[in-house]
Amino acid sequence: MTAHRLDPIVVGVTIEERTDGGIRVSSRDLRGLHLSGADRDHVWCMIAPAITSLLERNHGVKVASVRPSKTPEEAFQTLPHVVDMHIERQFVIELEAA
Repeated sequence: MTAHRLDPIVVGVTIEERTDGGIRVSSRDLRGLHLSGADRDHVWCMIAPAITSLLERNHGVKVASVRPSKTPEEAFQTLPHVVDMHIERQFVIELEAA
């Protein structure tokens, strides 16, 4: 039996620059999403798995895919290089129907 996909949902993710040049990630849309690290690429790669884990464990949904609406290069290109500034990015999540 093939799983059917529901309409995608969008989760806003806030990316903030840390004083050491790393980044901190959180979301007002998805409670519990908090990531931080000195290596921006590593933290960026952790966002989709973290979203998947939170949705599947805490909300009981089956996630088919999670993808950023922008590439890491596009996301970091406009990241302000001033501490306490943040930028909002979106991740598109496709769910499988039960």
